[in-house]
Amino acid sequence: EERRGELLVQAFESAIAAICAHPLTSQFFVVTTGGMLRVVDYESQTWLRHKVLEKRTPTCMCINPNGQELVVGCTDGTLLILSSIDLELLQRSSQVEAPATSVEFSPEGTHIAMADGQNCVGIYRRERNVLESGKEVPWLYLGRYRSHHGPIVGLKFVDDKDAGAIRLLSLGRDRVLVEYDLSNSFAATGVVVRSALTVEQTAIPTSLLVLPPATQPGEDPLRTLLVSANNEFKFKVLDVLGLVGVHHDSDDPLPSQESHCVQTLLGPTYGPPPNALLVLPDEDKGSRYAVYGTPEKVVGLVKLPLDGNPNCGMGLIAHPGAVRGVCISYDGKFVLTTGGADYSVLLWEIDTGALDASAAMGGTNIEPYEALIPGGKEGEFYDEMCNYFYLAQLRAQGEDTTEEREITGQVPIDAVPDIFRALGYYPSQFEVRDLQHEVKRKGKDTITLTDLIRLYVNHKPVADVSLEHMADAFAALGAEPISGLLKADALFMMLKRIGEPLSDQELQQCIHALIGQKMSGREDLSAAIFSEQILGFEAPEGGEESGEVQVAEALSPMEASAVGSDPSPAH
Repeated sequence: EERRGELLVQAFESAIAAICAHPLTSQFFVVTTGGMLRVVDYESQTWLRHKVLEKRTPTCMCINPNGQELVVGCTDGTLLILSSIDLELLQRSSQVEAPATSVEFSPEGTHIAMADGQNCVGIYRRERNVLESGKEVPWLYLGRYRSHHGPIVGLKFVDDKDAGAIRLLSLGRDRVLVEYDLSNSFAATGVVVRSALTVEQTAIPTSLLVLPPATQPGEDPLRTLLVSANNEFKFKVLDVLGLVGVHHDSDDPLPSQESHCVQTLLGPTYGPPPNALLVLPDEDKGSRYAVYGTPEKVVGLVKLPLDGNPNCGMGLIAHPGAVRGVCISYDGKFVLTTGGADYSVLLWEIDTGALDASAAMGGTNIEPYEALIPGGKEGEFYDEMCNYFYLAQLRAQGEDTTEEREITGQVPIDAVPDIFRALGYYPSQFEVRDLQHEVKRKGKDTITLTDLIRLYVNHKPVADVSLEHMADAFAALGAEPISGLLKADALFMMLKRIGEPLSDQELQQCIHALIGQKMSGREDLSAAIFSEQILGFEAPEGGEESGEVQVAEALSPMEASAVGSDPSPAH
């Protein structure tokens, strides 16, 4: 008895696979990759219960909003449904052979959705049924649907009060947002898809958030909006609930497709792009907030409504490596995070007052956005932006008119893409469509200088195009693997056929504006040649001379003097 040691620290026996918080108490659940499920109380800091999930390797977990059931997804596709009170196994479902990547309960607890490693979504409905073994179980498996051709990054149920329906949506790295028809999905007929919509053109979605009703100003307070985050540090506010049909058909010309993007906004840039988004419970404070997590190190807080103001967000280093899970306590006072491989669960207290103070110190109205313009309000870039804005006013009224000028302080929305191009940001037709829809949704067809600054900051890419990006693009287009060369003819053919195609006339106009003469099509192009000698980007330090020699050799049909010249990029 005297030799018995005293327990000082009780740790997890293997890496943490998932974490979730009880919706009604101070308890939270932790499941490890070794199959150990533990219930912990963060107020008393005690381990309450545990259960070994034998022969299973858990990957994800969630809890019923009523706090009575816990669902654990495993690497072999098994779904374990347990009582959250005593951890008794209520039902085991082995209908899927692919690893579970995420699981979700519907708000009223009548459906469970599971995303798996084969890019499918499976659905369970609370409906008592009898298995082949004769055992009666509470959940009925309806089926699964391979709705994506890339990993699923967002799986959400939505309580659509406007339509009086519960909706299920999934978002994949394939840039498609899918809504499922729960009311018409049955075990006999399988899962039915209601709509599919392409939400991005080049950016890759990373997470999905359901905004509380009446969050974004100027929107229908009964309408529920979604937010998709992407790898370009942007938030896209989407109005997509209740759509019917497939809206990403390549046979439908892109400009004619209707946009469902309410706003494009600058997201937090602390660390990697967010891959987890959660809304804090409403505490009747008048303000709402959302917690975000990233794949590596950083978690943070953003103030709602989302507006792109960088002062309305913060981030901190929560773990030394990967962030495996993020959840919020039942009262919204704490955020729990785990690094998975670091065997730790950290409890963070939320102080929204500090974020409010930061937002107030950053300025009001347009001031935070002016600070994000290169050089600020007193810089040359801001003056250039003003000049282009005033030029757009003159052009809208007619440059050659002799009538008295009317200074309205506004420009037509159709002129905004050209202003952006003049400033060095070249939006695609897809992006122009979303931009114009964002303005027209507010009942406006003109914008002010203040509107222009806010739109520019929120829409322009966070990072400039690098030579590495150009090389990746050339590789995707079929450039020779070793030399990185691509025939000009092959590039021109793809520019005329793929994506947003250019006509022959448009392509020749672009080439003439860039280099001042025609190209034969026999030239060999590399990423460096194309970016430096055709687009006019500055060469990396130390690489100018070698780049010019390559161009002079590759573009033999062109005059040596033209090759050696320094054409300015067409704005």
